[in-house]
Amino acid sequence: MKKNYFIYLILAAVVVGCFMFLIFNNLFTKESVKPINSYVDNKITSVKEATYSIDNQVITLINGVSEKTIDSNSASTQVTSYLGNEAVGDLNGDQKKDTAFLLTQNNGGSGTFYYLVAALTTDNGYQGLNGVLLGDRIKPVTVDIKNGQITVEYLDRKISDPMTAEPTVDVIKQFAVVNNQLVENTKNDGLVYKNNNYGFNFLLPLSWQGYSVITESWTGNLVDSTSTQEFKGPEILIRNPLWTTKTPYQDIPVMIFTPAQWDLVQQEKLSLGAAPIGPSELGRNAKFIFALPARYNFAFPAGFEEVQKIIDSKPLQAF
Repeated sequence: MKKNYFIYLILAAVVVGCFMFLIFNNLFTKESVKPINSYVDNKITSVKEATYSIDNQVITLINGVSEKTIDSNSASTQVTSYLGNEAVGDLNGDQKKDTAFLLTQNNGGSGTFYYLVAALTTDNGYQGLNGVLLGDRIKPVTVDIKNGQITVEYLDRKISDPMTAEPTVDVIKQFAVVNNQLVENTKNDGLVYKNNNYGFNFLLPLSWQGYSVITESWTGNLVDSTSTQEFKGPEILIRNPLWTTKTPYQDIPVMIFTPAQWDLVQQEKLSLGAAPIGPSELGRNAKFIFALPARYNFAFPAGFEEVQKIIDSKPLQAF
């Protein structure tokens, strides 16, 4: 009897030992099941783990993906996925680096819907905001944050194109965070002239649909010099669709300079015409400076007031 008692006692000790081992092993390994880099001191440290509002639905990403059953009577699943194209910058003026990026959503059909979303950096980690629909089966190009504003560029189709057509229409839209809501800035909605040769976009109003582009050249000479060297460079004219030889409309001229040429202009060593002042800078990238000619509208042709308003809106974006 005593022998059986000791056997039972040993078995009980083994069972308790195994139980305690499992408990402690679970405590020390439990952290490993959490998404990597998602939480530190209960703060969300990855935009791929934050919660967003998409079409008034709460979407919480886990490792960049959310899956929801669309209908209890259907096997269709709504899949929302982190796409990328991240841009970092301060979106709400608190001097903290926020993030904007793209999500895609598929509801089981042929459509793939692209959304721009933003995540604000707070003391409690990332706070996801609402998403704004960009389009169905578009082709993203870039997302950028500058001066508190998000600029998104993507390719879409013409209204008359079928959804099977390749996106070819360049679209640039701008967004901002207002009262913790991501909203589109519609003041610059319109057409985009994109020049890949020199690296700039030019935003035009919708009324310029059908505009044309003419490439000419500017010429200049050194001031107070016996040298006969002539300087040249390209000049792009964006022409109003209403322009005719009988009734010319005001063009939008964009002069293009190399940094060396522009230095001579700034030092007033390079003369570009009879005007007592030089051209004014519209923007620049690593290779070129883009400028508006002095007194470009001195003849006051039809449409010169509209062109001045376009210029005042700072429509040139260099890249």
